[in-house]
Amino acid sequence: MLNKEKLPYDLREKISDMFFTRIDTGESGAKVFKVSSDTASYYLKIETAAGELEEEYQKTRWLQGKLEVPDILYFGEENKNKYMLLTEINGRILCDKEHIRNPEAAIKLLAEGLVKLGGVDTDSCPFDNRLEKKLEKAAENVRLNRVNMTDWEETTKFSNPESLLNYLYKNRPPENEVIFTHGDYCLPNIIAELDEITGFIDLGRAGIADIWQDIALCMRSMHRNFGTRKYEELLLEYLGRKQDKEKLEYYILLDEMF
Repeated sequence: MLNKEKLPYDLREKISDMFFTRIDTGESGAKVFKVSSDTASYYLKIETAAGELEEEYQKTRWLQGKLEVPDILYFGEENKNKYMLLTEINGRILCDKEHIRNPEAAIKLLAEGLVKLGGVDTDSCPFDNRLEKKLEKAAENVRLNRVNMTDWEETTKFSNPESLLNYLYKNRPPENEVIFTHGDYCLPNIIAELDEITGFIDLGRAGIADIWQDIALCMRSMHRNFGTRKYEELLLEYLGRKQDKEKLEYYILLDEMF
């Protein structure tokens, strides 16, 4: 249970009369709470200073006016925790049962979301997530023992993070379609309403990268949520591209390091 009295004073003043509900959907490293009253709904994220919340704040702030992202009502740090309060985006996440019941429509929305992300102008983007930088972060996670093998896919057949990191360095695919990417493009992070994308959340890993960074994690999330891989070709059809198994497998393996 969250103790409101332990929140930073400026944050506490904004939400003192509101109700808190813990949100467990998704795989964010932060604790997430829906904060609501009769007139408003927000989301509060709390994470230790070592987490990704600072990056999410910087990227969400940069994306204001460029993409459908939440407004930031508060960001601050106190007692080794970081706090971010965000507005609620209208709609339902794409793993909601309303969307899962209609997979073809959900796949179309996923494709539209990828197109929206790719349309963000990267000329002034300060967030470089191409493989050189991404592998540096992966190596740091290995060095600091941050890689959790218990979360790995059953298909990931490496005995330890060091061997996987070595494989990733030796088998880097070409990055021949670099765009703005979400970085964790999965169904819980995309919001839609009335057959239209209304928002993107959990943007801590967003930045410039090859488009397969997002396509690969999208396909993995589709498999998890729909229980089948049969919709992969439909997604590719909407995107006007062919399957690239090398990049699909590589970027899923790369994500095991985060």
